[in-house]
Amino acid sequence: MVAALALTLALTLTLTLALALTLALALTLALTLALALALALALALASTVMLTPGPGGDAALVGRTLGDIMGSEEMGAALHARFIAAADKGGGWVSYQQPCPCSTP
Repeated sequence: MVAALALTLALTLTLTLALALTLALALTLALTLALALALALALALASTVMLTPGPGGDAALVGRTLGDIMGSEEMGAALHARFIAAADKGGGWVSYQQPCPCSTP
């Protein structure tokens, strides 16, 4: 009887320890993912525009960072807010128009 009780206690403690380790691992993975996403965002915002797509691309954007462009008057804070809203939903598409400088009077 005592041996069965001791075995039950040992199994309970083992399962409790396994659960605690699993939770610690899940928390570690979640923190690692959050840090990786923060780093990716920081790198994206710090990336420098090297060229612009298509004929008549805006040469004024070359050499500027995405963070600089998104914070500027030409793109506006509203577009940046829409990007953040899409990211908060887990991702998605944000449609916007960027006028071609060659067709602007």
